[in-house]
Amino acid sequence: MIEYVHPGLPKSDQEKILKELGQTLGIGGLPVGIRILKAISRVVLKGLAPLKDKLAS
Repeated sequence: MIEYVHPGLPKSDQEKILKELGQTLGIGGLPVGIRILKAISRVVLKGLAPLKDKLAS
């Protein structure tokens, strides 16, 4: 079982649906949650690039 935010078993119907959705949907062979985290990471790294360049010089 992949746990994204909250550990343990889903309690409500909504949590059960989200768990099933996360297990069935995938993009490029990875679960949707992982792909979203990768996309967020790319945006954060791009935003921090000027700071990285400034610190490197």
